[in-house]
Amino acid sequence: LDHILAMVAVGFWASTLGGKAVWIVPSAFVIVMAGGGVLGIEGIALPMVETAIALTVAMLGLLVAFEVKIPTPVAAIVVGICALFHGHVHGIELPTMSNATGYVAGFLAATVILHVLGIGLASLRFGKAGQVVARVAGGAVALAGAALLVG
Repeated sequence: LDHILAMVAVGFWASTLGGKAVWIVPSAFVIVMAGGGVLGIEGIALPMVETAIALTVAMLGLLVAFEVKIPTPVAAIVVGICALFHGHVHGIELPTMSNATGYVAGFLAATVILHVLGIGLASLRFGKAGQVVARVAGGAVALAGAALLVG
């Protein structure tokens, strides 16, 4: 659930940033996630991965809830840091006897689909009511991240 919430939030937030961010921000996530996956597959450890993932879910929810606007390159760096940890976990969870290339391609394809879902959901936020729903949804994602932090 944590990965789904984070990836949909990335797409949603990128859409609210608008312009080129709609594609640059999710693309940065996917590229860095692939690198994190390779690190995990190779057994290269990252510190506090599960805590970092919970923090990324909470942070991404807050970025959506408060409609935080930052320059696209900065947003790409923010989601890239998140993606490193999410990819790492996927990498260390590579099933025994699996084809690593196919496995990585699969989780990257799923990530792209979830980003597109987030972008699509953001396009539905019409008028005041839509903005309120988006903020509440972002808050719910942030609370889910906080719940993950406390166990």
